[in-house]
Amino acid sequence: MTSLAEQLATCNTPGLFDVLRIHGLPVRELPREVRALSPRMKLAGPVFTITGRPDPAISVHESLDLFISRVLSGAPRGHVVVCQPNDHARSAMGDLAAEALKQRGIRGYYIDGGSRDADEITEIGFPVFARYTSPVDIVGSWRLEATDVPVVIGGVTVNPGDYLLGDRDGTLLIDKEHAEFVITETVRTMQTDSRMRTEIRGGRDPYDAFLEFGKL
Repeated sequence: MTSLAEQLATCNTPGLFDVLRIHGLPVRELPREVRALSPRMKLAGPVFTITGRPDPAISVHESLDLFISRVLSGAPRGHVVVCQPNDHARSAMGDLAAEALKQRGIRGYYIDGGSRDADEITEIGFPVFARYTSPVDIVGSWRLEATDVPVVIGGVTVNPGDYLLGDRDGTLLIDKEHAEFVITETVRTMQTDSRMRTEIRGGRDPYDAFLEFGKL
């Protein structure tokens, strides 16, 4: 049986927005400045959150131990990691972390902060959305404080278990209590879009197609 995450991965954010709007559900858009490292990257799945803060007193060993044990080894398979680092001076994602997460079945990484190794991560094929890139990493200077707790990004509260869809157009959240309905409806709506597009390409008048399908 196809999981909700796999169904969501077949969708795009414009289609998701249409469903949220039509059904009067909250439209929770994450910051537009946080973008994929490569345009074709897509994030889709339930959210596992992490948060931390700069800590100049933390040792190299402790900073690595916390991140590796609780994120690289602790993030649940099939989830998208969403990180609020409370720090715009460092990168809390790199190629080795991306490789480890990909091998464990994590569906991607969204960070309201930095990533490095952009070319290598793109080659690995692991989806990463970041606010900026920088070669400066978090080792010995940043502390992971909590996982699987609500975090706030761009004024939007991201709850563990919410669903996230990110693509070239942007990033939207789905409240976990509405996820099954919204994802199912988005898949259905996008199938309608596909049929309508095929009709128009075949020469059908756009208004005639609109009258049948009810959208454009």
